[in-house]
Order: sequence, then C-alpha cells, then structure tokens
Amino acid sequence: MQLKKIKPQPIKTKSGLAKNIEAPKWAHPLSNSLALFVGFIGCIIYAQTLGFGFALDDYSAIIENRQTKQGIAALGEIFKSSYRFGYNIQGDELYRPLSKAAFAVLWQWAPNNAFPFHLLNLVMYALTGYLLFITLQRFTANIYVSFIASLLFITHPIHVEVVANIKSLDEILGFLFFIIALNLLHRNIQKPQTSTVLLSCLSFFLALLSKESSITFVLVFPLFVYFFTNHTVTQSLSKTWVFWIPAILFLIIRYNILKDNNAGPPSIADNSLMAAPNFLIQKCTAVVIMGMYAMLLIFPHPLVFDYSFNQIPLSSVSDWRFLLAFILYAALLIIAIKGFAKKNPYAMVVIFFFIVSSVSSNFLMVIGTNMAERLMYTPALAYCMGVAFLLDAFISKPTIKVESITAFFKARYMLTATVCLVALLYSLKTFSYSRVWKDNITLYESGVVNAPLSTRTHFYLGNAICKPDYYEKFPKPEQEKIIARGISELKKSAEIYPAFSEPWAQLGVAFYKKKDLDSAMYFYNKALAVAPYLATVHNNIGTVYFETGKYNEAITAFSKATQFDANYSEAWCNLGSAYGTLGQLDAAIQNFLTAVKCDPNNVMALKFLGITYQNKGDQYNAKMYFDMAAQAGAK
Repeated sequence: MQLKKIKPQPIKTKSGLAKNIEAPKWAHPLSNSLALFVGFIGCIIYAQTLGFGFALDDYSAIIENRQTKQGIAALGEIFKSSYRFGYNIQGDELYRPLSKAAFAVLWQWAPNNAFPFHLLNLVMYALTGYLLFITLQRFTANIYVSFIASLLFITHPIHVEVVANIKSLDEILGFLFFIIALNLLHRNIQKPQTSTVLLSCLSFFLALLSKESSITFVLVFPLFVYFFTNHTVTQSLSKTWVFWIPAILFLIIRYNILKDNNAGPPSIADNSLMAAPNFLIQKCTAVVIMGMYAMLLIFPHPLVFDYSFNQIPLSSVSDWRFLLAFILYAALLIIAIKGFAKKNPYAMVVIFFFIVSSVSSNFLMVIGTNMAERLMYTPALAYCMGVAFLLDAFISKPTIKVESITAFFKARYMLTATVCLVALLYSLKTFSYSRVWKDNITLYESGVVNAPLSTRTHFYLGNAICKPDYYEKFPKPEQEKIIARGISELKKSAEIYPAFSEPWAQLGVAFYKKKDLDSAMYFYNKALAVAPYLATVHNNIGTVYFETGKYNEAITAFSKATQFDANYSEAWCNLGSAYGTLGQLDAAIQNFLTAVKCDPNNVMALKFLGITYQNKGDQYNAKMYFDMAAQAGAK
C-alpha cells in the first residue's frame, strides 16, 4: 500500500507525548487497517461464546425477569424502574435501563434464545476494539502506543466475564459510549462545532444509562485533553465542563427513579468487607483487593467468577499482602504527583487508573461486591496504555518510514513481536477460560475449584444441580446422587457463612421437592431466622401450609410475602388461590387481579381468574380471562 508522504505534525516533548492534537495524516489509512485488525481479533477469540447459553446474572436480568420478558411493550417502564425490577429481589439501587432495554428487544425477537444476546456482546466488543485504536491514535498521535494498548486490551483475559456473560453488556456499552464521546471530544477540539459537542454529550449520557460507574468519565475527559494536547489544566477543564450537564441530569433522573428503593447495606455474603470489625481492617482489606487486581492485570491466572465471603480473608496493617499492595499504590501515587506538571505519560495512566477504579475499589465507599473481574474492564485500559508507553520507550525505535502494514511490523520488529507474543498468550488464556461460561453448571464447577472458600460458589452449584431441569436429564439412579451432592454443596455454603439466608432457603426447596415437608419447613425457618424479610421464603412456607390443608396459615404466610414484596406476582396468585379454596371468591379475584397487574403474563393467575369468574356464574369474564391465559401461555 503506497501512501502519499506527508511530514508528521506532532511536536514531541521529553514526556514523549504529542503536544498538539493533529495526528499524522499519513497514518490514517494504516490506522484504519490496524483498528480493523484489533476488532477482528476480538471477534475471533470470543467467537465460541455464540454457542453458549444463559448463565449467572443473565437469569435475574433476562430469563427470570418478568419485565424484560414483556419485550418491547416494557421499554417505557424499563426507563422508569430499577435494573432488577421484575425479578424477585428486595431492594435494588441499580439504574441501568439501556442494556435492559436491549435485552427486552432481543427477547421480543428471539425469546429463550441466547445466540442473539451473545452476538450483540461480541459485535459491541469488536466495535470497541476498533474505535479504541482510532481514538487512542487521535490523542497520542503514536500508532505503536495505540496498537499495543488496544490489542492488549482486547485480548486481556480479565475481560472474559464481561464478554461471555450476557448481563455484562452494561460494562461493554458504558465503555463503548465513553470511547465514542472521547473521540468526538477530540474532533471538537480539532474543529469546534456545536453538533459535535451535543453528540459527545449524548454519547456520554448513553454511557451513564448503561452503567452508573460511567460517572467517573467526567474526570477522565479533561485528563485526556490535558495530557495529550498543549492545553493547561484550566483550559482542559473549560473544554470539558459541558460533560457535567449529562452527568447531573443522570443523577437527578436516577435519584427520582430509586428514591423509594430501600436497598440497605451490602450483605456480608456478597462483600466480605462488611464483616470487618473496624474501619482500619475494612480499608486494609480493600487495599489488598486492589493489589489482587493489579496481579490479575499483570498475570491473569487463576480467574474466577466469584470472590464472595470468605474467599478473601480480612487483612490488617501487619499483613504482608497489605504491605505489598500499599507500597505498590504509594509508588504509583508518587509517579502521578511528580509527573503531573511534566505531562508524563506514566502519570497520566496512573491517574486514569485511580479515577476509573475509585468506585469499585471499596475505598471511597463500600459497594455491593468486594471483588469482581468485570470491575476491571475500564481500569484495564489504563494498565494496557501504561505497558504500551513503557514498551514504546524502551524497545527499538523505527529505522524506516511506516507507510504500510508490512512496514509497520518490520520497522520495530522487536516491539511488535513482543506485543504479538503477549497478545497470543492472552488470547489462549481468554479462549480457554471463556469455555467455563458456556452454562451455569460448568461455570459453578470451576468456581468451587478456584474459589473453594466462597460461600456463593458452593451455593450457586448446589442450587443449580438441585433443579429438576438439570437432574432429570440423568437416569433415575443418578438423580438421587446428584440431589444429594446439591444438598451437600448448599450445606457447605451455609457452613462457610451461617448468616447467609439463601442456602438455607434453597435447602428448604430441595427437601420440599423430595416431599420431605418437615425438613423443608425446618430450613425455611432457618432462612427466616437470618433474614425475616425474605418474601420468597414466606411464599414457600405458605405453599407447604396450603398443600397440608392449613389454608388460614397459608393466607398469613402469603400475605407476609406480599407485604415484603408488593410486586411478587406469584405470592398474590397463591393468596388468591387460598381465598378461593375457602370459598371467598371476591377476595380471590382481587388478589388474582393484583397478580396480573404485577405480571401481565402470569398464566396461572389469568387461568384462575377464569375459573373463579366461572364459579361465580360470570361467563363473560370467565371466557375473557381464559382467552388471555391462552394468549399469555403461547408467548
């Protein structure tokens, strides 16, 4: 490929960063080819995920979410409700309507089919790789730094959870729209236009609607402008103040949507930092976790989907793990402080990392989880940029003009060979680890191996293999062994953390399915002793009472379930059934109607409404609800 030779424009300083914003024009066609290459690699290493099913959090966001399964009819409500609304969970402080809206549209098109969901993740990830290279090239005006950073980012194994888990589309979209906004910001600095500013703000707003942690990008925009142009701090802030408008607008919307949600503090089962006896131990452990993140960025093995209590023991100031992590981050802070005024590239990536990891660090505030690899999705870019700057500075400078892809690799063959080798190793690890995400059982089996002290890995596995849709695939003699193992895993989960209500509750379900109602009630009550507000457990207790003919006790239990979760459609339906069995048909109808209001596709509630109206002699309403039940069942 022969390109017209144009003298490169950027002025270099001792920091090695371009001090103007004009990328070399001769690099543009080559940049496009390299960007396509990066995106293509992203497609190749994750292509196998197209054959995977739903797993882990996909169930709460899609498969078992009544709102998502309403399809495009729910789009308006999705933007007016919390992220997990429609799933039987009490308390939710997440507002991520964009990815959930995408799920609803895909469900409308292909219900129960994971392929289009995985395809969307794959396409968005590949597009991210392409635009990341283009955007970095715009700011750094260094084609090698841009290539190294984007290739390492797109192949890094720490991203497997994000790409292979459908639910993590929120991470992908949040980062993608940030990159688009950053690209448009550069265009606007280069050639100011109102339309570009508006599009950039819109893209940032879409990032916020994808995931709340995108709020940190409002500080990243001026950071890029300051370090990669000749602007001062004040000038950089003046060029990017406009991003505060969508940020404030989002916070206002989010507050009004979630103001009545009482999520409460994170549970110890999800975030072991909540078990810390004092502030110092909590923050020392948070520093240790940040050290673990650093290790996974450098050497991504082993990887695991869950780090719940008690996989990461609490730490103190005398713990060697804390001391190493503290020394590492103290050194990085010194680099940032000393290099800020000089616009040193290493200072830039350190500050970038600190900003985007601040929310997930559990240092400024305690969040819903102590550690999760998906939380390093954006911070990984800072790491990859740091590696890129380092390799670019110390490995073979170009000796020939770079005017083609061949010349690009030849000009700095030591550098490109090193990077490609690392990317190959990353890709192999990514390909290998991705396979555990093909379904829940495979994922959970890997979890109990790589995180044996986590209460949740054992809970997830035990709960999954105790479900009939799993063990009924096996011959009868094997089914009892599978159920016994599931019960054993649930007991192991409860043993690790006895105050964790979910394994007790699911032990109750397991024994209920075995028709051992006394044991089921025992474990249900164990769950309520830990968490008396669990609507699902009250509903399950009501079911046991109902099946043993204790209808008044069943009504009490079902009523408690609806008190703790007013949107619990199944509980309202069960309450209606109890009243109907006692001959209180009007009360039954009112509860069935409430169940349908909570979930318009509740087939049982619609069917029971038909039966109840039929028993009252109201054939018109009976036929109407029988027809509605048939339509809902056909969806």
